[in-house]
Amino acid sequence: MAGLATAFAWWVGRPDDRLLLAVRMNRRPFVDVVRLPPVTLAIPAGGLAIAVIPSTTSQVAAGAVAAAVAFEFGLHRRAGRRRLAREFRAETGAFLRAWSGELRSGLAPVDAAQAAIGDASSRDPDRDPSGDSVWNPMRVATSVDVPDALLTIASVPGGEALADAAAAWSIADATGAPLAVVLERVSDAVQATVDVDREVEVEAAPARATARLMAFLPLIGIGLGTTLGADPLGVLIGTGLGVGCLIAGLALACAGVWWIERLVAVVEA
Repeated sequence: MAGLATAFAWWVGRPDDRLLLAVRMNRRPFVDVVRLPPVTLAIPAGGLAIAVIPSTTSQVAAGAVAAAVAFEFGLHRRAGRRRLAREFRAETGAFLRAWSGELRSGLAPVDAAQAAIGDASSRDPDRDPSGDSVWNPMRVATSVDVPDALLTIASVPGGEALADAAAAWSIADATGAPLAVVLERVSDAVQATVDVDREVEVEAAPARATARLMAFLPLIGIGLGTTLGADPLGVLIGTGLGVGCLIAGLALACAGVWWIERLVAVVEA
């Protein structure tokens, strides 16, 4: 059981696409990515408890707590992915607006695109424009491979509008149609999506906070019971009825948080 719990801890704590994207965008050094978040230590700790605790009821209780911690960490990872996608969507819109502006100033399309990357990236003082970045395909692109470079970046969550920019480039390159006007319209559409994302995030924040507060209220109750001289923790992990109540409570708390997240996900979609 301890080995299974440790393996599961590695799985939920491994560097995921969100963290690797943060490295590619120079938002976080790789040394921070490979370091497991402290919350994941509760999972192998739960597995160790299962291995060394002689009581069967306590083993079940430790496993239930470890599962609840893994569930919460999974929600945290998904929230981080959504946040990075929103940030990159805003950066994509800034890049398209800057590209259009550089084109109107008279620069060649490739030079204008490469100049716009610096303008968009300069919004974040922690970014190193010369380092490894998700924008690197565009930094080295020539007029022949600009569409491919844009499509590569468009595969990053939040950069989907760059696929439209790639199509606009191909048409403009083949027909001589003005590119700046199309880029402005695409950037306006991206900005509208960014505004909706921010509004949804603000509106959903109270519901998410309430769900998590209700999920953690039982911990306050356990603390109050212990302060008053009772032994709620001993009952929860030392008796069959207590373990059953613990599992039911954790399941209901996780279900409530999951339900709120699903409702918000429908709106965000």
